Amino acid sequence: MKKEHQEEILEETDVVEEDLEEETEGEDGVVFQEAEEEGGKMSNKCSLCGKERVVVKTRKEKVGNSYVISREMSCPDSECQKKVEKTLFNEAKKRSFIKGEQLKREEERKKRVANSLKG
Repeated sequence: MKKEHQEEILEETDVVEEDLEEETEGEDGVVFQEAEEEGGKMSNKCSLCGKERVVVKTRKEKVGNSYVISREMSCPDSECQKKVEKTLFNEAKKRSFIKGEQLKREEERKKRVANSLKG
C-alpha cells in the first residue's frame, strides 16, 4: 500500500477531537448521528431520551485477515427502547413498501417497452 494512501486512511479513521451531536448525511445518503467523545471515551446517546446507551451484546468475527467487533446497544430505559424499536420497525416497513412499489413500476415500464417494440 502506498504511503499517501495509508496517510489518507489514517486521516479518515482518526477519532474526531470535538463533540459532534448533529446529524450527518453520509456519502450513500444515509443520515446518521455522530457519536460524542467524552473524556477520551466515545459516548452513544439514545436518540429519544438522551441517556447513555448500554452494550447488550458483543460479537467478534473474522473477515479476511481482520477481526470485526460489533456491539448491539440499547437504551437503559426499556419503555424508551421499545419506542425506538417500534420507530425503526415502522421505518423499515415503509422502506420495504416503497421498494416493492418501485419494483412494480419498473416491471410495468419494462412490459410497456417490450410491447412498444413488438408493435
